[in-house]
Amino acid sequence: MFFEFPGQMLTRDKLVERVLDRKFSPFDRRIDFHITNLRRKLGPQPDGGERIRSVRAIGYLYAWPGKQ
Repeated sequence: MFFEFPGQMLTRDKLVERVLDRKFSPFDRRIDFHITNLRRKLGPQPDGGERIRSVRAIGYLYAWPGKQ
């Protein structure tokens, strides 16, 4: 989904429903673990910035290189 919607905010509930194919539960942290693994595998951007940014209480944003 991050590559389909680069630079756009993706809410946790939208990610859970589309990627994990189930209903979102506020206490389920599984999507957060997946994001942590993605960050580790992708590494930082060439300038050292984060590729996947957390937006508190909302979700995540894939920071497309060169478009911050």
